[in-house]
Amino acid sequence: MKKQTTAITHYGNSWFTHFANSFASYLPLLISCLLAALFGYAAYTKLAIYSTFIQQLKIVPISSSFASVIAWSVPGIEIIIAVLLLVKPTRLIGLWAAFGLMLLFTAYVFLILYKYTVEPCTCLGIIGQLSWKVHLFFNLFFTLLAMLGLFFFTRPKKSINNH
Repeated sequence: MKKQTTAITHYGNSWFTHFANSFASYLPLLISCLLAALFGYAAYTKLAIYSTFIQQLKIVPISSSFASVIAWSVPGIEIIIAVLLLVKPTRLIGLWAAFGLMLLFTAYVFLILYKYTVEPCTCLGIIGQLSWKVHLFFNLFFTLLAMLGLFFFTRPKKSINNH
């Protein structure tokens, strides 16, 4: 009887290990798709309301001097990152770029929230409805998500033991 219990326990652990490894192997793809959707949406909204976007960039002291450059380069970079995330050979570069850009966006929101009294937001849809504090947590969430994607993308692939 004890031998049978061991076999069942081992089978259960092996199934769980297989499931966990399979899930972990798809996690970078899932995270990459979520980040690509976010960056694609963000680029679209910035370009859709370009004149408002550039006007609001000119209001904030840290972006006013470079508003014209930022207004075109940020959506362009977001589109490039979205493509990098969706193409398998460039996914790791895309995850690093997404992580870096999310860090910059988070720092920007933090500065707007705690240093400046002007709080322009060019976001449309659901993101545009967020308060600046909620926007900060939103950005932190996606920054951590990108970090998680990097962790699972670069972790050594473990084989499933068949004892």
